[in-house]
Amino acid sequence: MGRPMTIVSTAKGSLNSSLHNYAYTLTPSYAYSDSGAVYVKYEKGFFSPSPNSLLKRNGRSYTTTNLKKEEHHTIEAGIKDFFGDFLSLSLSAFYTLTTNEFYTIGNAHSLGGVSYNNYDFTQRAGLEVFSQQFFFNDRLHFSESFTYIDARILEDNGSKTNRTIPYTSNYKITLGASLALGRHWNLWTQHSFFGTQKDIVGTKIPAYSLSDLGVEAKYGGFSLSAGMRNVFNTFYYSYYNSDRSDPIAGYGFLIGVGRTLFVQGRYSF
Repeated sequence: MGRPMTIVSTAKGSLNSSLHNYAYTLTPSYAYSDSGAVYVKYEKGFFSPSPNSLLKRNGRSYTTTNLKKEEHHTIEAGIKDFFGDFLSLSLSAFYTLTTNEFYTIGNAHSLGGVSYNNYDFTQRAGLEVFSQQFFFNDRLHFSESFTYIDARILEDNGSKTNRTIPYTSNYKITLGASLALGRHWNLWTQHSFFGTQKDIVGTKIPAYSLSDLGVEAKYGGFSLSAGMRNVFNTFYYSYYNSDRSDPIAGYGFLIGVGRTLFVQGRYSF
């Protein structure tokens, strides 16, 4: 039998610290008709470092990360309305400014190690449109959504920049449909299109689309769903790093989940 591998810990600093913060949301709205309303939303939120991110690894050596707590401020405005008996529509625009946004280089399997860091300032600006249509006494439903996001790093490690935030799709489109089959059965499908992304050094990650198909049965508080995800077995990356010289993560990628079957049950009471 071989000897077990010994990992030397050289962690420095204290892991005993307390972080205090608060979050709140304000959403004034005005109903201009029986079915329509406009609103404005302001949200202040935060994330604290997880226990896993309090240490970074360089080879076999560990040191404390001293991550700062992340805070974000979001302003959103939108309108929602229902037209006739068959069409609902909502439109919103938003802007988020984040200080000390978390990001990770490498992972638990990276030979060079794993590092957790903060961007000084990041921003996300975008819009979202969502619509539903109802036909044949609500037996047939269609839904569509479109989201566009411009996500940028404004300042990193004290330097001004205008880089795209890695691993953020610039758009997402979803198309869905459902058909009621009797009182208890429902057939549904959803198609999602994800826009291009960029990896940690700015290399473009191609856009891709996923299609799901399933059937659902409901009896009182019990529901049972079964179907197939990624019906067309689309090849895509869930993670990609093109930088072969990266001393921490190095060149690597993770392939997205292929075609899978699922069964899911739920009971509500």
